Amino acid sequence: MKDLGIGQGILIVIQKLCKDKGPLKSLRPISLLNSLRKLLSLIVLNRIRDPVESYVDPSQCAYKRRRATTDAIWTHRWLAACATRYNTPIHILGLDMSRAFDTISRAKLIKILENEVGLDKDALRMVSALLCDTCLQVRIDGEKSDWFNTTIGTPQGDCLSPILFIVYLEAALRVLRAKIGPKPPADKAFPLPPEIVYADDTDLVSYSKEWLVSVLAQIPPILADFDLIANAEKTEWVEYSKSHDEWRTAKKVGSYLGDYEDMQRRANL
Repeated sequence: MKDLGIGQGILIVIQKLCKDKGPLKSLRPISLLNSLRKLLSLIVLNRIRDPVESYVDPSQCAYKRRRATTDAIWTHRWLAACATRYNTPIHILGLDMSRAFDTISRAKLIKILENEVGLDKDALRMVSALLCDTCLQVRIDGEKSDWFNTTIGTPQGDCLSPILFIVYLEAALRVLRAKIGPKPPADKAFPLPPEIVYADDTDLVSYSKEWLVSVLAQIPPILADFDLIANAEKTEWVEYSKSHDEWRTAKKVGSYLGDYEDMQRRANL
């Protein structure tokens, strides 16, 4: 990759596991970037990490220090255990964004970093340098396309790209939280977290499914203001309750929520 400029990348695609071969949605695009860009991205990441992690809500479990998929899985299993123990159903509305990294507005991202996260001018210039004047070349089975300019999204191939995305998503979720207002009063045995998020996988939590249905109708236009698209095909409903155990085979960030079911699946794999 030594011949690439700092704003250039080679776009390759990887077949997603357990997906049909052929459709574009079954492919995962990856940008191969040169070492100089990756080094600069690492410097920027170390510079902005503290203000970013102060800005992003604790419900986000991805791309943060001392946080991982285990935090999201543990929270779901804790909710399921509480629902079973207290015989109080809990409803989960699972959202998924379509091509989330590829649709974000770079101009809006810079404004969020400046006005909401509070980055200094030097850090903003460094981020801007990584996002401007970018171009890609597609390579598939040795065939190369012409170079073309890219003006949206974050190049997926360095450590900074996912961090910028969770900042952008947090700004959208803050607008969503403000518009949907507080949850229905909870006269239950324990309070609930507002949501459980891992990267672009967002799970809204409530005792009331009716409330979540009303929220679902408000989500697409709010996300559209941020150029994000909620994938209707991947919207999932899960109910944690003592009378239904279908939740045990519900999959969250790669794991079944039932302990036995998850161990059996991993043993089979």
